[in-house]
Amino acid sequence: MHRHVSMWKLEEEIRAAADLAAPTPAATVAPQPVTPNGRSKNPMRPSTFDEVIGQERAVKMMRRMVDAARRQGRMDHVLLIGAAGTGKTTFANVIANELDVDCYQISAPVSLDTLLELREIMADGDMLFIDEIHMQAIQERRGKSASTEPEVFLQLLEDQVVATPQGMLDYPNITIVGATTDEGMLPDPFIARFPLRPRLERYERDDLGMMAVWNAYKLGLRITIEAADMFAKAARYTPREVNNYMKNAASLVDDTGIVDEKIAEEVLFDLNGVTEDGLTPDQQGMLTFLYRRARRETKAGDVTYQASISTIATAIGKSRDSKAIQLRVEPYLIDCGFLQVGHGGRILTDAGIERARLLIGE
Repeated sequence: MHRHVSMWKLEEEIRAAADLAAPTPAATVAPQPVTPNGRSKNPMRPSTFDEVIGQERAVKMMRRMVDAARRQGRMDHVLLIGAAGTGKTTFANVIANELDVDCYQISAPVSLDTLLELREIMADGDMLFIDEIHMQAIQERRGKSASTEPEVFLQLLEDQVVATPQGMLDYPNITIVGATTDEGMLPDPFIARFPLRPRLERYERDDLGMMAVWNAYKLGLRITIEAADMFAKAARYTPREVNNYMKNAASLVDDTGIVDEKIAEEVLFDLNGVTEDGLTPDQQGMLTFLYRRARRETKAGDVTYQASISTIATAIGKSRDSKAIQLRVEPYLIDCGFLQVGHGGRILTDAGIERARLLIGE
């Protein structure tokens, strides 16, 4: 984290911030018909903007929108855009907490029947959080995908009504908050009906280190700066990974309640099998497979390390499940500059070749 401050002073600062940012009391969420989560029981999940670490631009914008909504009685629809694990669900719950409204949480695609059931239990001002809302769109750039009546949603977003076989029905004056990892799957008319579209950026190492310290405090533990930095470095820019590491550490810590470098090493290397820079076993397997088994040499003497995505999936035990590679394995490798997508497969870059050599000890 490169912060010249003692662990104990940092913890005192965080405790003071926590006292100033007491969470808003959670609203009651109706248990029917979609079993919404409402407020989280996870102590590490922020519940107010003051507790959110990082995402300064999005937080600043949403603070202003929340202030306006308090005056006007309702917030405009919000589309949260960001990679998996960057805190979209957390952000939605923070907004609901700040507004002190009931929040119903479901996953797309949402059927007309579900919307009609929600119509009976939701009230004006309530929030409906829809995760993976891109699954609601009936068309994507490559053609049709399995989904459910997006035009019904367009009318709800625009006019607060739903179309049924019996005619139009008024809907409570609610705020819809959608979350997506793939904005491109949503048609333009759908996106246009979300006036607020904050984009959650990747987290920097210092922010992730602060999260580790904050999470330790929320779990009743202490963590050394060195251990917090180890978790931050191995988190792949993702708060969810820091949370998971801290949960693991809480299971391993002794009576002192201090998470030190030794425990951090056990969490990262022994329990999760990741490297210092966060490469998972599958990511390590992909790099080493390409380096060891996918070497190609042209007649001109040029050497590349390339294989098809289905071949890679089979090689690392994913049974030719190319989606698993595309969603969970290769994005971070591409982001690190270790991998590039080429005609006919995935190719190691020079940086990827060097990283693969380090993994196998060359």
